[in-house]
Amino acid sequence: MLPAGSGQQEEAGVDSMDRRQTSPCPGLRFSALAGWLLIFLLAAAPLPAAGAPAGVVSNSDCFACHDDAKLVRTVGDRKISMEVKPAVFAKSVHGKLSCQDCHPGIADLPHADKLPPATCTPCHADEAKTYATSIHAASRSMGTSGAAKCSDCHGTHDIVPVKHSDSPVFKMNLATTCARCHSNPTLAREYKMGAPEAAAQYVESIHARALLKMGLIIAPSCSDCHGAHNIRRAIDRDASINHANYTQTCGKCHTGIAKLYDSSVHGQLLAKGDKRVPGCTDCHTAHQIETPLGGHFKAASDKRCGSCHADRLKHYRETYHGKAMALDDPNHASEVAACYDCHGHHDVFAAADPRSRLSSANILQTCQRCHPKATAKFAEYIPHANPLDGKHYPTLHLVFLLMTGLLLGVFGFFGIHTIFWVFRSGYLYIHDSKAFREVHIQAKKDDEWFTRFSPFERLLHVLVVTSFLLLVITGM
Repeated sequence: MLPAGSGQQEEAGVDSMDRRQTSPCPGLRFSALAGWLLIFLLAAAPLPAAGAPAGVVSNSDCFACHDDAKLVRTVGDRKISMEVKPAVFAKSVHGKLSCQDCHPGIADLPHADKLPPATCTPCHADEAKTYATSIHAASRSMGTSGAAKCSDCHGTHDIVPVKHSDSPVFKMNLATTCARCHSNPTLAREYKMGAPEAAAQYVESIHARALLKMGLIIAPSCSDCHGAHNIRRAIDRDASINHANYTQTCGKCHTGIAKLYDSSVHGQLLAKGDKRVPGCTDCHTAHQIETPLGGHFKAASDKRCGSCHADRLKHYRETYHGKAMALDDPNHASEVAACYDCHGHHDVFAAADPRSRLSSANILQTCQRCHPKATAKFAEYIPHANPLDGKHYPTLHLVFLLMTGLLLGVFGFFGIHTIFWVFRSGYLYIHDSKAFREVHIQAKKDDEWFTRFSPFERLLHVLVVTSFLLLVITGM
């Protein structure tokens, strides 16, 4: 039994505790609110990477594996390094991007062994659209996996701005970058690429010397002529190197010359679609362009003109100019008149055109550039006339016929006379040798004896005949 009064105390204690629990306490309400707020903040806070939801991969997660020189991938019989240096990537133009921006195929880690190639299109849509029309993209679409793609020219994780000197597509490095494929004998043979020697020829050209040796950054490199992302075959009508578009392409740098060429007979015919007309590369070539001041260019220019004007070149070579060009050292032939010295180079006009160097008003001045004392009569010289062409050169043709007839008549008559004399002497020697010897003896006993040639005169005649024949053979 409980002591007296204990029940009242217990009831009082219980009542007192109940009142404490149900009484409104400000401290207790604040604690509850803080607890709920903490739970909300924890729910909203990002989880550690180890517990990242699927599809979110940080660059540090990628570098955890790819920052390893031993990481390679085997493709066929080749081993390709998959190493990516974080420091190199950080300095690239893409250093602030996520790996997944270029590699959307990475959905989670570890990713699949075979991933789709990196894509540049989301950021470089215009360039990708232009590239899609190029010969490189067309080749890849037909299954030519060796055709150039973005990374082959720009790089991969180390891409720097084009204007940086260490960029593979920097103007001074572009020829080397293009040569990796276009000078590769295996690729050139496999994909039937034209001009595999183009890179080597370009390095020796006047353009490359200006760019690579003198540092003139305005000098053209590969992309200035062929384009960058829109490279097309020469037979494509929209290609910058199409025969009809040479003037516009070269005219980007050679503006004045392009305008002059467009006004010439060649430019006018080209504008009409005549494919026989020479364009810039027909005379200057494409990759091995040399200075026109050298004798080699001048000698080669005649052959290039002759590819269309074969009849004129043939008879030019029969003249003094042509013989001097052919016989002289090409490096010293720059003083000899070639086709363009008289007709012009970019400013070729018909002789009847007042602008022509061969017009009646200008021809004397043209001749006087090499022959300062030339007169109007001197300027009537015909540099590549055809003596067999009586229609265009009637006087020359008549003189040719008369002179040829005279020469054939004289040499024919005396040739026959000599043959008969030799025949008579031989016949007399064989059938009546006694009479033959008596005639010779009697000739020496006559009162007068004439020696036709002394030994020195005989030597002179041998030299004269030899030199004359050599001049005839060479055309001089």
